[in-house]
Amino acid sequence: MKEDADKDKDKDSKIWGALLFGLIGATVTTFAVGQLRRSVDWFYVQLLRTQSRKGQRGGSFRTSFQEEAWRKHNKRLQEEYEEEMERVERIRRMQSVF
Repeated sequence: MKEDADKDKDKDSKIWGALLFGLIGATVTTFAVGQLRRSVDWFYVQLLRTQSRKGQRGGSFRTSFQEEAWRKHNKRLQEEYEEEMERVERIRRMQSVF
């Protein structure tokens, strides 16, 4: 009988320990995520300030990555247009033959 009571106490203490550990972990995680969000927000604000100053000085507002993306996009559009014009020309030649 006493052994059953001791086992129940051990079981209860393990459950309470796990709950306490989980509560502490959740609290620490919440604070850590909050701090991380504040840090990311701070860096984002700094980036925006840097870009707005750059824009005021007459520099490009786009980043080099955006510039490269636009360049690739425009090149792809130009290539598609040229291919379409070649296709139209081939069709016209075929029509003139028949």
